[in-house]
Amino acid sequence: MSRSLKIQPTAYAGWERCLRMSNGQLELIVALDVGIRVLHFGFVGEENEFYVSKADAVASHEHFDGQTTE
Repeated sequence: MSRSLKIQPTAYAGWERCLRMSNGQLELIVALDVGIRVLHFGFVGEENEFYVSKADAVASHEHFDGQTTE
């Protein structure tokens, strides 16, 4: 069975500019503001296979000018 890939803009875990890519079974969410950083990978509607600590997420929101997006 062939599945098509859907790509749509989304916000995720405090990141405003992300892309969600899904084939209906798996999904991948990447942040666009820090290169292309993978934030989430897993089955649709299931938990993230990657560990994301809150401390890392907050630190990652800092831009080079010291400003945060939150």
